[in-house]
Amino acid sequence: MATDMVRRVEVEGEQGMAVDVGDTWLFVAERGDPGGLPLFVLHGGPGDDHHEFADYLDPLGVGAGGLRLLLVDQRAQGRGPRDTDPATWTLEQMARDVSALAVSLGAQQYAVLGHSYGAMVALQHLVDAPGATVATVVSHGVASSGWFAGLDEALTSFEPVDLRAQVAASWAAEAGGVRPIDARSGAVSFRRPTLSVDRRLSAPLRRHLVWARGTAGNGT
Repeated sequence: MATDMVRRVEVEGEQGMAVDVGDTWLFVAERGDPGGLPLFVLHGGPGDDHHEFADYLDPLGVGAGGLRLLLVDQRAQGRGPRDTDPATWTLEQMARDVSALAVSLGAQQYAVLGHSYGAMVALQHLVDAPGATVATVVSHGVASSGWFAGLDEALTSFEPVDLRAQVAASWAAEAGGVRPIDARSGAVSFRRPTLSVDRRLSAPLRRHLVWARGTAGNGT
């Protein structure tokens, strides 16, 4: 671990690590076996944080072969700072952040688990840094923005009916180019992500992927 790149912090009553990724730092909550294989856990959103996983993943860090769980609050989200250039709030940069986290933490071998939006970041990292991870876990994610085709029409029959207008309005705001992502302050916005990594995934990379269903958490 590059100790000058990592410091112990307490933010909003929670202890964790502030890990330098170059132009900013990310808050990382550490659980499990400190000597185990590092597993970077990426939350959904944008706008959520590592608390979406609660304690559901904790059993992965227990016993022989237990993992070192590194639950990341991604760029400009959760308990991290909000002072980065909005131009860096992209899938590509967040994927680079994963690589930077590994370097700062001295993780020569590691795995990545991404849920929902975090799954997109995990896939982008897989494509941009092939071979960097020993495993990539994709939970409730999509590998192409093409999956959003027809969503506007689908929303017209969204259920429950009492939430239909709210969900449709949220998606319309994203279509306009920005979306408030900070549940605490409402001060940060993200552009709608565009992702088309599926056509770039070679056969070896496809075999490397682990597709997960039913992972705990309700990220968006």
